[in-house]
Amino acid sequence: MEAISQEMVEQTWMEVGNLPPHDAQKQMTQVLRRQPELMQFVFELTEDLSEEAHELAFYLFFVVVKMFEKAYGDKVGVVTAESIVESFEANQDLLERLAQVHEKFLERLSEPGLWDQPYVLRYVVEALMEAAESEEDPVPLSEEEFGFLFLVLKTVIDSLHNATSWA
Repeated sequence: MEAISQEMVEQTWMEVGNLPPHDAQKQMTQVLRRQPELMQFVFELTEDLSEEAHELAFYLFFVVVKMFEKAYGDKVGVVTAESIVESFEANQDLLERLAQVHEKFLERLSEPGLWDQPYVLRYVVEALMEAAESEEDPVPLSEEEFGFLFLVLKTVIDSLHNATSWA
């Protein structure tokens, strides 16, 4: 299977953004039933952040899950706690190594082909960057919160990617 396309990413986040609140709540409850370990991971790791950052993490988590479900349907399996821990630790190691990399190389890391789900990852990064600039409901993120939310959401992306049946 191919990575989720840029078009699918854009279509999904626009659909989620236009959901009436009641429908969004209903769909979030369904996501909780389908991915309980992943939702618990996001909740526990972001509960000590500011309320706005915590809510942003859940919104982005919801959008990312919907992207996978829209793109792959029933091929998306249930993410296990073991898979989440594995992805989280791998991403922590990656971020530690990236902290020591030259800025020119970091620019190349945003190119498609280096990540399993480059367009989903790009969406998350752009959403985190734009959160503080929102005119309606700005979410100011400290550098630490930004980095931590990136780590959590990249773990969500990787865990869903790994749980997807590629057969």
